[in-house]
Amino acid sequence: MVGKEVKVSTRCSRFLVPIKKLNDSTTRIKRTLKEQIPDDIFKEYDKRQNLKYKKIFNSVKQQNIRKFDNLNSKELHMNFFNDNSKWFKNLSNIDIPKEIADFLSLGPRFGIPCQKNDIKLDTFLADIENVIEAIPDESKDTLRARVTNITTNFLQGSNNNKPTTINVLYKQTKSFLSKNPELYIVQSDKGGCTVAIHKADYIEKTQELLKDSQTYIELKKDPTSSIQTAYNNLIKKIRNAKEFTDAEAKNLTIYNSVTPKLYCLPKIHKEDIPFRPIVASIKSTTYNISRQLADILKLAFENSNNYSVKDTFAFVDDIQTKRVPDGYVLISLDVISLFTNIPMELALEIVDDKWEQIKKVSKISKENFTKLLHFIFDNTYFIFNNKFYKQIYGTPMGSPISPVLANMVLDYTFDKVLTKLPFKFPFLYRYVDDIIAAVPKDSIELTVNIFNSFNEKIQFTVECEKENSVPFLDTRLIRQDDGEIILDWYQKPTASGRYLNFFSNHPTSQKYNTIRAIKNRVSYISHKS
Repeated sequence: MVGKEVKVSTRCSRFLVPIKKLNDSTTRIKRTLKEQIPDDIFKEYDKRQNLKYKKIFNSVKQQNIRKFDNLNSKELHMNFFNDNSKWFKNLSNIDIPKEIADFLSLGPRFGIPCQKNDIKLDTFLADIENVIEAIPDESKDTLRARVTNITTNFLQGSNNNKPTTINVLYKQTKSFLSKNPELYIVQSDKGGCTVAIHKADYIEKTQELLKDSQTYIELKKDPTSSIQTAYNNLIKKIRNAKEFTDAEAKNLTIYNSVTPKLYCLPKIHKEDIPFRPIVASIKSTTYNISRQLADILKLAFENSNNYSVKDTFAFVDDIQTKRVPDGYVLISLDVISLFTNIPMELALEIVDDKWEQIKKVSKISKENFTKLLHFIFDNTYFIFNNKFYKQIYGTPMGSPISPVLANMVLDYTFDKVLTKLPFKFPFLYRYVDDIIAAVPKDSIELTVNIFNSFNEKIQFTVECEKENSVPFLDTRLIRQDDGEIILDWYQKPTASGRYLNFFSNHPTSQKYNTIRAIKNRVSYISHKS
């Protein structure tokens, strides 16, 4: 690098000498002309010369900028796409050009610079106005003025229609995908990887999943209208019973509900690549009431949870005070397909058993609370490939109430199961359906059997420690010979390592903070050793 800098500096100095001479010569000529011709004629001459100079200068400048952008684009392409093997998987039989695969590997969070042609002004302003309408009155006019100013400055900017390497790749990718409609681009279930899969394969694997007659049945028609009518009548009855205010009832009543849609995420880290089904339920009939009941249940049980951890940092703080007794080992438990296996009867049993806690944070009677929960379970349906299906068991991943019910059911399971075990756990932590615990070495099979005996639908698998360690969340617990537990930062083998690309069109502060957050996370989790 030093050698290159010296070479560049020497080359620049060779050009600076004649430029200085020409500049001095021009100044002398101007001085002479000014002395020998009338002032008004000289000013007009000088003005025309400056205009001509600026025209030539701008032409050369734009030419150099284009050259620089061309060189910079090639270098950026190398920086963007050094190795995308963990960022993009092509599971189809379609040959995807490298530049298209490279662009897709950047993922859905990559920000593409916006251009004038990308903005449909009427739609944009309508969307902005829709957002502004939800804001207190005193702020609306100020926000409208700011939005108008920002939008006008952008549309009148000189560089906002200039194509970049990424914009070119974006258009090429759109064109390629439009010419290959049989190709689906989806996200993997874990690891942050973009997956290309053939449409026929995607549909076939999803339909295989929907053949599970214990969980799904096909419907003859779209039930949205009848479900919406029944739902609104139920809300009206609860409002008439004074258990909802008029404002609450108005917010919960829905007249334009959307049919939920099923999509699937491929589990590329598993053999045969099974799918995880997710139901997009936003704006569906039961979405708002699911959110309200979820908020009530979260509030009711937030201080009575003895097992669940909020996040990795809370776990790190607490586990440091724990030790593994002699004869005990670390195990990790996992629930098989938890959401689709939550029994409605068990959820209603818990509500009945814990009603004293729930009624402290809700005005809804137990009878109507049970009816609403029953209604949500009974009306889980969706559309896939132009066919309608009903989920007859469990709750869908994608509903706001599903994770809350999962927490409630597992905590209740633990309360019942732990009394049947012939030993006490030195510690037991749970994050959704992932569980870490220490158990006697000779009681691992007994522990799993007793957990699995509580409910035939709530079934657990176990992973025993290997080389005195086992992963949990993004940590690895390492059992020392004296029973002390130390932690290391852990990433699954499936992790792609894709976070936020530095060349993404995000504020620089977000990029820096991404790095800081990872650094702080690693240093907080990891033991000094």
